[in-house]
Amino acid sequence: MTSIPQRELERFFAEVGPRLETAQTLDDELDRQLARRFNVFRYLRTDEMGFSRIIADLLDPAGDHGQGTAFLKLLTAKLDFAEKVNLDGARVQTERVIHDRRRVDIVVEIDGKHCLAIENKSNSAVDQESQVEDYLRWLREYSHSLLIYLSPNGEGPSEESVDRKVIDDLADEGAQRFVIMPCGPCVLSDDGNDDFRLPFSLVDWLADCRRDCDVDRLRWYLREIETYCRQQYGGMTVTDSKKNAVADFLRRDSKNLATALAVYVTWPEVARKVRERFFESIKEKICESMEGNYIVGVHGEESYGSYIGTYRMSWRPYVVGDQEERTHVQMWTSSTLLLQVFRDPTLRERRDN
Repeated sequence: MTSIPQRELERFFAEVGPRLETAQTLDDELDRQLARRFNVFRYLRTDEMGFSRIIADLLDPAGDHGQGTAFLKLLTAKLDFAEKVNLDGARVQTERVIHDRRRVDIVVEIDGKHCLAIENKSNSAVDQESQVEDYLRWLREYSHSLLIYLSPNGEGPSEESVDRKVIDDLADEGAQRFVIMPCGPCVLSDDGNDDFRLPFSLVDWLADCRRDCDVDRLRWYLREIETYCRQQYGGMTVTDSKKNAVADFLRRDSKNLATALAVYVTWPEVARKVRERFFESIKEKICESMEGNYIVGVHGEESYGSYIGTYRMSWRPYVVGDQEERTHVQMWTSSTLLLQVFRDPTLRERRDN
């Protein structure tokens, strides 16, 4: 890509800015009338366990939704799993305890021979040592099994969680026993996991469930979950008004397209630097205000996102598998949240203080 002169970038932002402000005025009025940004799931438990319960209930033929196997059938059909098998007696569990005190987030057991397991990493939790490998070993007890690794944007498990050779050996056996499902749009490529990444996301399945449902209350519920996931995992949420304003501007001049592409390509690096700056600032504030022997660390792994963690040496450690962990406090964030922090005057004041 040819370099874009600075004056072109300045012109681009100077001209697109007022259009976005006009679109924002329209959005504000629509929000006042329709409360479009309101989503009930922002006020409910959506951590790993809470989110697992939401998914598990939809998959459960005996779930309170009353739709029997409808939602489970939509997923198994997409996966080409347990075809021509009666799903009526499927048993769904969360936090299923297996060997070595391991817990599988969601387990769907079908006719005693088929098992669909979901490892929920929707909140970007870090893998434990040999975690996925242990799950795959346990699933060999079933004639047909499949482990879904659910991650925000299609990230795969860490090398500490499973040796790639273990997954490749399963593929060589002719049975697909491991797949990666993004919660939202997949933003990865050439990371070595393309063969295992599903061509659809959790949001796609939720949209199918909503379209297939005839009950108004359930359709509202499914739409809220779908919208929450699109906002949470779909990257930056831009309204239709803003999309149309930007699209009209870009179509006016081919130079606009080149500049927009340059901005798009540069955005991941900009977001990374913003995250680093933000977390280093938070770290400095924590170190200034905390008394005692606290350890504060900033982590920015590309696979799992960015977070800041702190713990005190006197806090009692605990054991997970063969590893000793120490109780700690973590704060995660996203590029979208950081953009709000740097844009909103009230949040900027809190950030600076």
